[in-house]
Amino acid sequence: GAFGTFCTELLDSAPDPMRDDAFRDLAVPEPPGPELMRAFAATRIAAAWRGALQRRAFAELLRRNRAAQRIQTAWASAMTRMMTKMQLHRIHEEDRRLHEALAEELGQDWFQAKQLKRVEVHICSWTMADSRRARIDSFQALQASQIGRIFRLLDPKRDVIFVAPKMLHEDILEYYAKIMQFRGVRNPPGRFQVVVPENMGLTEKLSVSQGLLCSPKALRRIRKLVSGRQAYVVPEMVTHTELKLCSALRLPVFGAGPRNMALIASKSNAKKLAQIAEVPIGPWAVDIYDEDEFYTSLAGLVVKHPRVRVWLFKIDDERDSRGHAYVDIFKMRDISDAALNSAQAMGDEALDGEEGVPGRRNLADEPAIVGASADEVRQLLRRWVPRRVSMCNRRAYPDFAAWMAEACRVGAVIQAVPEGALAQTSVHLQIDPDGAVGVLGTSEALMSRPFVRGASSYPHSHGSWEVLQEVGARMGRL
Repeated sequence: GAFGTFCTELLDSAPDPMRDDAFRDLAVPEPPGPELMRAFAATRIAAAWRGALQRRAFAELLRRNRAAQRIQTAWASAMTRMMTKMQLHRIHEEDRRLHEALAEELGQDWFQAKQLKRVEVHICSWTMADSRRARIDSFQALQASQIGRIFRLLDPKRDVIFVAPKMLHEDILEYYAKIMQFRGVRNPPGRFQVVVPENMGLTEKLSVSQGLLCSPKALRRIRKLVSGRQAYVVPEMVTHTELKLCSALRLPVFGAGPRNMALIASKSNAKKLAQIAEVPIGPWAVDIYDEDEFYTSLAGLVVKHPRVRVWLFKIDDERDSRGHAYVDIFKMRDISDAALNSAQAMGDEALDGEEGVPGRRNLADEPAIVGASADEVRQLLRRWVPRRVSMCNRRAYPDFAAWMAEACRVGAVIQAVPEGALAQTSVHLQIDPDGAVGVLGTSEALMSRPFVRGASSYPHSHGSWEVLQEVGARMGRL
């Protein structure tokens, strides 16, 4: 067929293999000469080099591009953080200025205001860092335990709004109402209201102030209850959260601002204020932010006061006895002997703090390093204190290393424990917005174990009321 014809035509077109010149035109060309080979090699080398250069340049371009993207992202994040901080700072400043204006207005009108019916909004909030709240058991119950504030109704000119973390049972409210009726308070249920923020369940350990800020219904109810009346907020702690809350309610704070409150609440500053007020205090060391500084200060105190048996360590901003630890020096014979020998080597100057000894030093003086003798005591303390120290709250700080880490972060205080102390009493003050100081009463701590308060009795049972009143008045006037 057609396919056979096509194949025959192809064979006819092929050269005759019997001819000598049949494949002359198809012969293999001669190999190139040296010059051509060198040119070919140079071309290949140049092409490879240009490719390598381009690949390197492309890799460098990619690296620079990624670096530029990282820089741009970091710069955008930094600018966003800076603008956010500036915005937060501006809001805090506005809240602070509003707080100062409302506090000044309340102070100017306080003489007339305290003669009239007024409303106190009590916010039983423990506003603290998340790391602190995480180690507190029954956090919401501790906040609600401040329900005793409703006894401010004993003043017939006060009404109370108690902001609680959870709804209180009717039997509890009825119990307190009967107590107040027994004390002569008329119509207690009509004079105090309990407000519970509806969004307190956002987190397990949410402070009342933060929960109230997130609860518009509760805020509207408080605004309605205080509408057209003289009112102010009485918080447990004063932080920027409380200032923001007062700005939302447009109410003044009955108390100091966050800056002053942070100074007053610090144990180191409290010691200094007591010294300024000329209140008797024992041997002490404050503002300790380093482990070496801790042992140096403790060694100086032990050498200077070798007859003090127990030394108490406190974290600067902890509450109650959570940040307390103590050590009995007399149970560490090496340290007590070294301290006594050092005191004798100094000519018994360190013993001048004892009663009846001439040349008595002021026990309130903060100790300094005593020299080579203190260095020996410091080494012994560094060795024995972590082993023999007693922690008052092992859930918050399971060992001395955890306590020391937190103490170095926020500061610590060392103070001597007087031998044979009869009681640990407290004086309760009220500083009015106009600066007047009033001593409300006293209490005495009942210890469940050393330095851990289990309960309190009112009023105190040991000591002179006049002395405690004078101490409270001095501290309040500062």
